[in-house]
Amino acid sequence: VAAMQDDENADLVFSCTKGGRNLRITAWELATGSIQRTYSCDAEGGGSCVYLLGKDYLLCSLKTLPFIYVWNIRKEQVHLKIACPGCVGALACSPEGTYCAGAVGEKIYVWEVSSGHLLAVISQHYQPVAVLRFTDDGTHFISGGSDARVIVWRLGSVLSEAFVTSGHSIPYSPGADRTVPCPSLTRHVWSDHSLPVTDIHCGTGGLRARVVTVSLDQTAKLYELSSGQLLASLLFDSGLTSVAMDLAAHRLFVGGSTGKIFQVNLFLHHPSSVAQHSSVGFNHEGGTDQHSCFKGHTKAVRGLAVCSWGHQLVSVAEDSTGRVWDIISRQELRSSPLKGPVSSMFLARGVRLSPPSKTLPSNLPPLQPFRKQLHYSAFAQGRGEGGGEGKALPAVPIVIEGIDPLCDLSTLKDCDCGFNLPADSIHSSQVEGLEVHKLTQEMSELKDVHRRLYGFVVDELIDKPVD
Repeated sequence: VAAMQDDENADLVFSCTKGGRNLRITAWELATGSIQRTYSCDAEGGGSCVYLLGKDYLLCSLKTLPFIYVWNIRKEQVHLKIACPGCVGALACSPEGTYCAGAVGEKIYVWEVSSGHLLAVISQHYQPVAVLRFTDDGTHFISGGSDARVIVWRLGSVLSEAFVTSGHSIPYSPGADRTVPCPSLTRHVWSDHSLPVTDIHCGTGGLRARVVTVSLDQTAKLYELSSGQLLASLLFDSGLTSVAMDLAAHRLFVGGSTGKIFQVNLFLHHPSSVAQHSSVGFNHEGGTDQHSCFKGHTKAVRGLAVCSWGHQLVSVAEDSTGRVWDIISRQELRSSPLKGPVSSMFLARGVRLSPPSKTLPSNLPPLQPFRKQLHYSAFAQGRGEGGGEGKALPAVPIVIEGIDPLCDLSTLKDCDCGFNLPADSIHSSQVEGLEVHKLTQEMSELKDVHRRLYGFVVDELIDKPVD
């Protein structure tokens, strides 16, 4: 129990404040409210997004400048200043710290952290992307934009060489009369909001997770990640700016533009399970016992998070305060004044700025500056499709529906499965084997056509008597 309490006390809140010519990020303990570090740099206009990379690096993108500032969380001096193709409006890192995704306008850039290589540039939004989130298993990431669209991306397909180099799928024909395209880059595209999406929360459980999106249209949408089904639509009395959910996905917390924080007990609406679409409205007084309201902030709530044990809620807002609430009683436990209006927040669970000697050192590889041009993998270079230095990409978790994840991929070329794998999930020798198999079949078909044509000419034209 003492060890669990130590882990809870290690929860740190990183809040990014804006205003003036200085960008300031304050790290304070959730348990005590004491300030541990203050990171700052000269950046007029403030930051747009703050994110923790692994347990060592703190990243912050700027609203008005095309840079990402990086700090070692144990030092207050800037560790690295990364130039980007444009102003990064949203930022997210994979759970293991291997990949970093940043949104520049309508485009999403995906970098490899250890090398800085730009692995993919994708775009299916019509207006700037405002928020990015990774799933807890690292197989997918989710983007929400000002076009009111929410897109779930397959990380394995995005990093596939076939999509990166050409932007189109590569046809593959395991049978003589079938051509099956590669898997899509996206798993789901949700267009249920009518105004810009402001925040996204992805729960735990990989593909079994629940995804909540909030928008300025005063609604929160609850989805099932695996099927993409809309489970619930919740209507509030003000525009929504932030969202969070406890680890058990029982309680939903939504922050509004007026400073109110609404609590929704999801399983009270569907006692058996949240398994069907419902529409629920909430009035300005808090309504019935099915939902409650936390009152204390006076301006828009810009960040919400639930602590490790699930009994406390932390919130930051544009009123320059960070507050900690008791979820059961909905009472404010403490309020921490900050050095300006807060633009974003990140809750780091189990992170200590002054780790004890028993803590193992981080195994995060060195952080490299991000490149601005696409990098071609060793697979493409081996086939003469790229130049310069290259290396194989790190392993990416890929969820393959209908295929045993422990099966030998080399056996898929002989099975009539009507299915194609992304190029980065198959060894280059296996890909070459698939191509040889396809060419051999095409040559066999051509020989058969030639034999039948030769027989027709001999039987019908040469041997036929002339009248």
